[in-house]
Amino acid sequence: MPQINLWADVGAGVAIRGRLAYEFSDTDATEGFRANFAVGQTITPAEAVPFGQFTYYLSANLFEPEDGPTFFSLTPGIRTRLKGNLFFLAGVEVPIVNFGDTFDQRVLAQFVYGF
Repeated sequence: MPQINLWADVGAGVAIRGRLAYEFSDTDATEGFRANFAVGQTITPAEAVPFGQFTYYLSANLFEPEDGPTFFSLTPGIRTRLKGNLFFLAGVEVPIVNFGDTFDQRVLAQFVYGF
């Protein structure tokens, strides 16, 4: 999926980020344009253990498929540094527009190691 990601620190621990992407499918899945915009605030220093750089955020997510209705959701979540370059991220995607009967609760949890 080709994409461009942008982010900026705006002060007081607040950061904004965004993503623009186009999702191509190698199966019969729907192709389309994706956009994301998030605002978050970091409330602990990096060296705080085990919750360094603890950040809460709200992400707005848009999917504009080639065929079908536009989908929009919000994802409140958190990110924290566990140790070194190992982070934990979690969130819950909440559908707002055109989620239909196929949308089930989407709980996101992942460990990310930065290089």
